[in-house]
Amino acid sequence: MGCTFTQKQEDDFRQNIAAVDHKREGQQVIVSGCYLQAEPRGNIHYARKEDIPSLVEVLLAGKDFPGTIPSTPPAAPLPFVAISEGCYGNCTFCSIRLARGRHRSRPTAEILADVRSAYAAHGSVKLVGQEIAAYGRDTGSSLPALVRVIFAAIPDVRLELGTLGAAWMKDMSEEDLTVFADSRIHGNLHLPLQSASDSVLKAMRRGYTVEQFMTLLRTFRHHGITRFSTDLIAGFPGETARDHACNVSFLRSEAMAHAQIFAYDPRPGTPAAAMAQVPRPLRVERTLELIGVFLTHCDQFIRNEKANPNDFLNTNLEIGNEKVEINEG
Repeated sequence: MGCTFTQKQEDDFRQNIAAVDHKREGQQVIVSGCYLQAEPRGNIHYARKEDIPSLVEVLLAGKDFPGTIPSTPPAAPLPFVAISEGCYGNCTFCSIRLARGRHRSRPTAEILADVRSAYAAHGSVKLVGQEIAAYGRDTGSSLPALVRVIFAAIPDVRLELGTLGAAWMKDMSEEDLTVFADSRIHGNLHLPLQSASDSVLKAMRRGYTVEQFMTLLRTFRHHGITRFSTDLIAGFPGETARDHACNVSFLRSEAMAHAQIFAYDPRPGTPAAAMAQVPRPLRVERTLELIGVFLTHCDQFIRNEKANPNDFLNTNLEIGNEKVEINEG
């Protein structure tokens, strides 16, 4: 599986592919994920996850790989159901749109059929996609409307939700936001903040302000939602000491169940890569400080939720060729 979320992940995957290609000695290799959608390689077979069973049958039968194969359902339903593909691609630091294309919502009927299959096999379902909060903007529907349809059709379902972008959530009515307080929704609501500084958010082109993000949190908490997770990027181009202090303050004041904290990593071809960069040692320093602050202050969440610390105190930091593992559990 190839990921393009960070430059480090893409570089690692590129090296792995090269190594496998060099050593395969006539063996067939199947690769899936975002990376090869962005940069296909003709001598290694690429397939979407749902197409892999069909591709294996083709290869085992000794037939030539046709380049594309009909989409078929997986051999066994997975608990993950994709509701959309691609994103609107506004962020200056990200290249996912280059790999996945512009946001496309799947038809509700198709999603519901997949949810039924996944529910029958697992009893719970996670709705995923690159930008699921934008679901329905291209079809006249919405994520809350989809969730209501699922609840009406499968009353006992347990739902988890993928990443919820504040740029799309901030425009939802309070009535729609209350859908996410339903007891059938489990796990954290994952709301990536990325930066607690308005100037950095503007440079990132995230489409919301810190106040709009905090209004979302307050609305959710008003309706009884307590489990949140978030993402923060340290050392984004132009980030000042004051901007960094805003990130520190956010982690100290907001009880997050989990925080994914990344050092900014320039992605070639993105607008942010051409901006004035924060020196790499300072990016590393700020990232480690944010991780330390989170680990120190997440005890508030543990007390409030009576949670198991080991559920969220494991954090990995990868920057360039260096990896720092923090395990306070």
